[in-house]
Amino acid sequence: MSIEIPQRLPEDENIALRARIAELEGRVAELEPYSAFFDKCLAMLCLARDNRFVRLNRAWEDTLGWSLEELCARPYVEFVHPEDVARTHEKSAMLEQGMFSLAFENRYRCKDGSYRHLRWFSAPPDDSGYHHAIAQDITEQRRAEERARVYEDTIMRSATGMLVLQLDRPGDPTSLRLIMANDAATRYCGLDLRPEVGRVLSDVFTNVAATGLPEIYTELAMQGGSRDIGEVVYDDPRVAQGVFSVRAFALPDLRVCINFENVTERKKTEAALRQSIRQEEIIRAQAATLAELSTPLIPVSDDVVVMPLIGTVDSTRAAQVIETLLGGIVERRAKTAILDITGVAVVDTQVADALVRAARGVKLLGARVMLTGIRPEVARTLVELAVDLGGIKTYGSLQAGIAAAFGGTKPIGAAPQAERRSGQGPLGSGV
Repeated sequence: MSIEIPQRLPEDENIALRARIAELEGRVAELEPYSAFFDKCLAMLCLARDNRFVRLNRAWEDTLGWSLEELCARPYVEFVHPEDVARTHEKSAMLEQGMFSLAFENRYRCKDGSYRHLRWFSAPPDDSGYHHAIAQDITEQRRAEERARVYEDTIMRSATGMLVLQLDRPGDPTSLRLIMANDAATRYCGLDLRPEVGRVLSDVFTNVAATGLPEIYTELAMQGGSRDIGEVVYDDPRVAQGVFSVRAFALPDLRVCINFENVTERKKTEAALRQSIRQEEIIRAQAATLAELSTPLIPVSDDVVVMPLIGTVDSTRAAQVIETLLGGIVERRAKTAILDITGVAVVDTQVADALVRAARGVKLLGARVMLTGIRPEVARTLVELAVDLGGIKTYGSLQAGIAAAFGGTKPIGAAPQAERRSGQGPLGSGV
């Protein structure tokens, strides 16, 4: 850089001015390396005054996307995230009071609308009122910290127990060291594992060598992959007793993560459930057997079947009677079905209705129904209830019904053959 000197100055002033210019040129030459450093430094360097940037290096442009002219054209607070403006003003006021600002963080808006996290190191203003500061882009660091925080929160709050082991000496299972344990691991083990972090695995779980697990963990740490170890019964006086479901997978740097769960109570519940299912199956089988016994269908010939009913006939049993009766008639191609109610304790409207429906169903299949076991009190009840048996033939005993089915006995209430002759009495007298 050269400076033009006016020629009309007095000689003494001219000499003094030349000397001053030479001094300044020397200082400029001395500062030239520093200026190059300022422009080419990877850190974000700035000189600010009156809430504006005065000079910035190229790192600002590379980081935020704004040109240096755009950044210097407006108060710098206009680039600050709205949520960080108040704190930025507060820090600026502290600088004006002569205090240093170390590791202050805020967010600056990029030209594309996104924001970058900046960490500031600022000095109070110099005699000319200029602030000298360095800003560091820590956006990726903050993102990594946030991811790590999310992962840590996920692991620590997971319902599955998690342990992370470090293999200090490759190939040596005794060098496995506990470096992390989540809350569920403490809960399942019944042992506070926080003070155990950093200790050798065999010191934390004294009986672990007998399980063979350290060898599996060592192999995984060295070779990678994962393994479903299954259910392990662990016996240790310091740890909750029971059955543990264990799965392990390798992590980088000779580490291995163990996922486990105490499944002792679940195993008990599953066993109880299996026992309950078996009992239900037994009960269902017994119920089916009793149902078959309570509604037996007995063939007495190729064309005649008998169903003796005993006990109480409720709606469920009535449906079963009809189902068994109709199925048996179809299967055996029977022509006559005898329902014997000798053993039915109470005959009411429900029983009578079931009998009528059974008779209708049998009739639709082309067969007939006979009703036997009509005791005097049953007959009186049916009369009092005005039950229409729909033409069902009735007999006092099962034997009479069977005989009638084979053509030997007439139904109850049927007149003798002689009485059915035209108007004649028993003796043929017409009386």
